[in-house]
Amino acid sequence: SSSVPTTLPTAYDVYPLDGRHDGGYYTVKDCVTIDVLPRTPGNNVYVGFMVWSNFTATKCRGLVSLNQVIKEIICLQPLK
Repeated sequence: SSSVPTTLPTAYDVYPLDGRHDGGYYTVKDCVTIDVLPRTPGNNVYVGFMVWSNFTATKCRGLVSLNQVIKEIICLQPLK
């Protein structure tokens, strides 16, 4: 069984995404490809989505769904 971490590891990479806010919507325009090493015991790979915001998201569509984004949310899920 695997567990989802609640804090960022000491070493991680950040890939900023370009977006725009238009008419109450924030749309991410870019995507990234991340090269990862093969999964081995003790070498888990997690993909996260981080948002800093001063508004509350009511509807999110796409590959990432966030509910009630207020300040900072970090979602980490193991690759399957």
